[in-house]
Amino acid sequence: MDETAFKQFDIVSYHSDHFYSGVMIKQKRNGDGYSFMYGSRAYKNIMREWKILKENLPDTIYVRVYETRVELMRAVIVGAPDTPYQDGLFFFDIWFPPDYPDYPPEVYYRSHGLSLNPMLNSDGGICLSLLNTWFGLRRSERWDSSRSTILQVLVSLQALVLDETPYYNDHERVPAFGSFLERIPFLRKIVILEHKTYNARVFVSTCKLTLRLLKNPPKNFELFIGQHYRQRASGILRAIRLRIADGSLKYCTPMNLLYPQLIDSFRDIGWVEEEELLELAELKKSPFRWLYICFLVLYGVAMVIGALYIYIYIRPTRFTSRPTRTLFQLH
Repeated sequence: MDETAFKQFDIVSYHSDHFYSGVMIKQKRNGDGYSFMYGSRAYKNIMREWKILKENLPDTIYVRVYETRVELMRAVIVGAPDTPYQDGLFFFDIWFPPDYPDYPPEVYYRSHGLSLNPMLNSDGGICLSLLNTWFGLRRSERWDSSRSTILQVLVSLQALVLDETPYYNDHERVPAFGSFLERIPFLRKIVILEHKTYNARVFVSTCKLTLRLLKNPPKNFELFIGQHYRQRASGILRAIRLRIADGSLKYCTPMNLLYPQLIDSFRDIGWVEEEELLELAELKKSPFRWLYICFLVLYGVAMVIGALYIYIYIRPTRFTSRPTRTLFQLH
């Protein structure tokens, strides 16, 4: 991404689509709506966070803060390579409480109704010990008002949540126990298959999220989303190609529908088409596609033959074999 086109950190004004945009109104009614005024303790602490972010953001995290609402922030994390989140965009709306940093910020994940990780709920909730929304075995894992920063929260989301093994982020699955099971020959294949299947579902959900972001981009990030997917479209489609070649039905079947939709969406934002990737959409939708088509053809032929047999042999016999009654017999 060209930083001159879209800065990693910037101050904007529009915040009406922010999840926490209405929080300040409630605070004013309760009499404490001016906690973020210039010079207040919360204001100074938030300005310190701005400075840290501006100077230390990783290349794959972008942040927007709001001129008239300093307690609000929006961040997007780019999915890391070699993960099921690769090249995806994941948005988080952040709100700093008036007594920050005594208490951690509140963070809402813009899920678009999709479940991508056991620690990222489809309703936007986040399970992270650094936010005190999940238990931490060590005190150092929880929010510390003297040391913790919003930068640590964003980096933790990228490194610990949007990682290559989301399967083990479920509290019912312990990585160490999974590693132990993988040492048992007859269980190893089961664990690996479950892990692979889960990653496949996450990858499909990431592709669905891409479609929804392109259709309804968050405010102040429209330019970024267009540039990002225009540059990454070919890589995303190649990643789909590799996963289709993998042969797992868990994601080849839904990808038959998603792949053409992704191509159309990428075309809309000015993606330069590549012939080999277009052919994939037409010819390689599933490793069992042609077998399924052959089955449908044979089934159709069998139905036609059966119908002809009934029409030619059974139907005439049914009517000609019925005894006729003459006028004499009627009397």
